Amino acid sequence: MGKRTGVKKQRPSPAHVPLVVNSLEVGAAYGCLTLRSAGYDPASRPQCLAIPHETLPGVFDNLTQALAHAEEDYWNELRRARAATKDDPDPEAVPRSMERVLKRQGWQGVLNHAGPLPTDSPTLLLLTHAGHVALYATPPLCRAALFAVYDPLQLLRQLPAIQRAAAGAREQHQRLPAAPVWQRLQWALDYLEGSAWDLGGYVPPTRGQAVRSMDEQWTSFLARAPYLLPEDRKQASRQGAAGGGRAQGGGQRPTAGA
Repeated sequence: MGKRTGVKKQRPSPAHVPLVVNSLEVGAAYGCLTLRSAGYDPASRPQCLAIPHETLPGVFDNLTQALAHAEEDYWNELRRARAATKDDPDPEAVPRSMERVLKRQGWQGVLNHAGPLPTDSPTLLLLTHAGHVALYATPPLCRAALFAVYDPLQLLRQLPAIQRAAAGAREQHQRLPAAPVWQRLQWALDYLEGSAWDLGGYVPPTRGQAVRSMDEQWTSFLARAPYLLPEDRKQASRQGAAGGGRAQGGGQRPTAGA
């Protein structure tokens, strides 16, 4: 799922292993929603992305669907990571295990499966695979093609901050002098790259705190109806009408909690 525009298209060039995101900073600059994403290597620089507020309604629609779809597989992936690290007291053991697994996934194939991408306009694409949400973007939304993989629960926790930043970007744009979108994106990226990478003294939770939080999320997940992709909903509706019963569709829920 994602928003693609343009006429002239080609298959994406071979991509590197995507960034598996550990830290995410959300903000607004020059009428754009801004994201800085960093992996697990403390020496690496965060990857910067700016999205003009005019395109955000469609982005939020796609993000909501992507999060719900990814979570259907997320818990089985998490269960396997926790089982593989059950004797490791390091609170980073589970996310590190998940990072290794995610980097072995065939993300280039997932990107190829999304179809031809435009060459004469920017791409902002959301993908779901292996219980996670991947974001693929091209300039001028970023300096170079960005391919990053996010934990869906991390994005769910950040969603209120993302929505506040989007509202701030809209208000900024109303106060700014008129400027073309490409110029605002350039200014926003310049601002991000010139700003210190500081998450405000964030202290990660202990493993016990993380486990309790995950258990709460798992309980909330089980209380919801299984998510169906829009095309699956249409098929399920047709099957239900034909058979006179309630169509389930969408596969089975994970068999065990995290």
